[in-house]
Amino acid sequence: AKIEQEDAATKTVLDPTNNVCWCEEDQIVAFMKTSSVSCYQIKEAYVGSDQGYFSEVSSGESDKEEWKENVVYYPYSEAVKCEKAETGYNLQIDLPSKQTYTADSFGNHAFPMAAESKDNNFTFKNICGGVKLQLKGSQSLQSIRIEGKNGEILSGGATVTLDGIGAVPSIAMEAEGSTSVILECNAIQLKEDVATTF
Repeated sequence: AKIEQEDAATKTVLDPTNNVCWCEEDQIVAFMKTSSVSCYQIKEAYVGSDQGYFSEVSSGESDKEEWKENVVYYPYSEAVKCEKAETGYNLQIDLPSKQTYTADSFGNHAFPMAAESKDNNFTFKNICGGVKLQLKGSQSLQSIRIEGKNGEILSGGATVTLDGIGAVPSIAMEAEGSTSVILECNAIQLKEDVATTF
């Protein structure tokens, strides 16, 4: 599995050149040509790389209906569901309304990715975008709340559609979702001369 490196980055760790890399104990949801949920974990030798091999941790019961493609999703959650659509696959996911600050990187499970493949080679694509803030001051930050200008739904239940191998995933938020995302900062002290990145 490799992470697609384009303008937008996804995942939990940034290397010194801002490439996004797999990190220790990363797990993905795998639908291996069936709607049955399996869990795979990154092999230790590939931690810190944007490519890697995964080992099966657990597998679900096999279904009678077999699909032509495998579908995978990061981060792992038993709650993620997948169903065959007319031309692709729909993933039922939940985008968290709270994330945790991590210095010079993303918090664990901050940005979801998905991929579709006929074999076991996957190129993960971003599902969401990111917001980067660089703040200076003398304050101590407990949290940062992000909201849209027009009350857009930013977290909660969502449907991700994969419409062909290599296609950019699309996302549709459920109406009862939250209009904000909160980054828990746990009293990070800002500096007046050097910006802190969130």
